[in-house]
Amino acid sequence: MISCRKDEPFGPVFLANEDSVKVSLGQRLIVGCEGNFQLNNSSLYEINLETGSVNSNVFSRSNDELLGDVLQDIKHRNDTLFIVLNNSGLVRLLNDSTFEEIAVIDGLTSPRYVLIVGHHLWVTDLYSNIISIYDLHSLTLTRTIESNGWTERILYRNGSVYVANVDSKKIMVYSLEGVLTDEQSLDIEPNHFFLIRQGFIVANGNIAENQNSTIKALDFNLSEVKTLNYDETLRAITTSGDKVFVAFDSNVRVLKADDLSELGGFMTNAQTTYSMMADSARNELYIMDAKDFISNGEVMRYSISDQQMLTKYQVGIIPQASLMAL
Repeated sequence: MISCRKDEPFGPVFLANEDSVKVSLGQRLIVGCEGNFQLNNSSLYEINLETGSVNSNVFSRSNDELLGDVLQDIKHRNDTLFIVLNNSGLVRLLNDSTFEEIAVIDGLTSPRYVLIVGHHLWVTDLYSNIISIYDLHSLTLTRTIESNGWTERILYRNGSVYVANVDSKKIMVYSLEGVLTDEQSLDIEPNHFFLIRQGFIVANGNIAENQNSTIKALDFNLSEVKTLNYDETLRAITTSGDKVFVAFDSNVRVLKADDLSELGGFMTNAQTTYSMMADSARNELYIMDAKDFISNGEVMRYSISDQQMLTKYQVGIIPQASLMAL
């Protein structure tokens, strides 16, 4: 089911001329805070990286309602933000400047991550055993794909969609029409999955199970290039350019993306590293600190070159998803 707040057409919102989009240094960091399960206290924050100001609870203040339960993912396309609320079973579409709601895609079971390809929105899910595909012109469900288990992160490359299937320990490859064209079995659960210049990075890392960690570099054929094993739990991982950043408790290790060779590392002041995002344009790393999971968290801003903390910002409960915006 899809509900709308405005009468104007949606086409221009999603499908502006890609060639006309300006490429410049991001000035705003949009942070999605997960909140506590079943407490409906997810929140959205806007940090101005030039002035240091923090705009709190921007969705609730712009729409006079609560955002939802368990914010999982944020994506950005032209002037629209896509906010995935896992336990609310919906995706909210917001204006990226005013944070006013444009539309809601609801009726989902437990959405995890979204991918925008052309005028279609792909949605993975924890429990439904399907991947859903929506048309962004009409905002209608056009196709579902049986997935046989928990599907997690989802990527696009050269006309194909790559989906990490955690339950089956596979990377599934689909055509844009949703036809399965390839799959690769793994010996780990692919909780984390990233596209890099030389191929892909995949890693496990279930904090709840306190398991040992494995990171793999794969080529574009999904063949294994290098594997690293750690006898500690991976807390967060992200990539930027030719680097991979891996967080274990209070330390971050920096790896070379193509062969996973170690380039260095540094200690952090984070109490509970929960997520990370690297910005290659600014050469900065943003560490999301969930603290004790019930208090407000922090975003810690580090220089990648000298590995020093530049500043930190207070945000909502369990900061989890983030992205750069102009």
